[in-house]
Amino acid sequence: MSSPIPSGRQRRMQVKVMPAELKSLLERQQTTEAQVKTELVASLKAAQTAYSEAELSVMTIEQLQRLATVAKIPSQPDYSGRGFPHFAAAEQSGDVFSKPPDGYALALQGKTATN
Repeated sequence: MSSPIPSGRQRRMQVKVMPAELKSLLERQQTTEAQVKTELVASLKAAQTAYSEAELSVMTIEQLQRLATVAKIPSQPDYSGRGFPHFAAAEQSGDVFSKPPDGYALALQGKTATN
């Protein structure tokens, strides 16, 4: 009976036949996870003395995150995807979508111009 989780060789074969977009996505995800793991290991190494760097580096990201929670290491907030207002840029560029014209003020200007 075969295992539902592919072995290392099977995984490498699957990656070889994968479309370029999926390969790129996989590489970006692996890079991001490696960066997160490196940051977690560094912060945990500085915050405690029970585990060595070698012991921390073999743990999964989930285990490191749980250990960081126990050690009360604050997680950095992720602001990606959050929008922010561009009022200064809109005022300088005259962007009517970000800063629509004030119709009331325009009407008053038109009224005083005709009087």
